[in-house]
Amino acid sequence: MQIAKICASCKRGQDSYSLDSEDLFCPYIHCHKGCTCTMYIPMEKTDPVKEKDETTR
Repeated sequence: MQIAKICASCKRGQDSYSLDSEDLFCPYIHCHKGCTCTMYIPMEKTDPVKEKDETTR
């Protein structure tokens, strides 16, 4: 399922889910046009070790 692959790696979708975790669908799902989404922003790769060090300060 193409929608699940795109939405699982979308920064905008992740941000909206963190604000309202009870809503199971991205509020921009209507922007998905088959294989692409006009609201898609790829998530940035982060270093988990660096992130952990910054949160423990």
